[in-house]
Amino acid sequence: MNHKHTKTTTEFSNKKINMHLNRKLSAAIIAAFLFALLFCFIPGIKESIPNFTIKKNSSHFIELFPLYLLFFTPFFLIMGTLGTVIVDLLVSAFVKERSKKIDFIMSFIFHAIFGLLMFEFGMMGVILIFIVDRILSIRKESYSYLYPLGCLVLSAIIGTLVYFISTIV
Repeated sequence: MNHKHTKTTTEFSNKKINMHLNRKLSAAIIAAFLFALLFCFIPGIKESIPNFTIKKNSSHFIELFPLYLLFFTPFFLIMGTLGTVIVDLLVSAFVKERSKKIDFIMSFIFHAIFGLLMFEFGMMGVILIFIVDRILSIRKESYSYLYPLGCLVLSAIIGTLVYFISTIV
């Protein structure tokens, strides 16, 4: 009887971890998409990338968005997901008595520290992934593996469509 209870608890724990990780992956993909959108509109970015040229008659956004999306998505998936999981572990280690307010503040502080390690654009990305993850956690849905996969496919479709539009125009 006790063994059966332990197995059920372990299954519940594994399911909770999978949902948590799926939410983190979804937040990373959504944040990468939003960051690529924001990055297209930040002045001075194209000047900071060496040997980067844009045709004079083309739309700045249409050329840059697929490029940024292609660059930022893997970075957010790897570093963003890993960073937010590490932050959650640090917060749970430092905050023994879990209150939502203290949890939020500590999580934001640790996210900001990780963002500072990656300079100003890293800070913007970390804050964005923090906000998206908090919004997804408020929704309290059970995130299966299909949710991050759907976000990734939708992001890829939009990026591909924008790329094809840029080649036609």
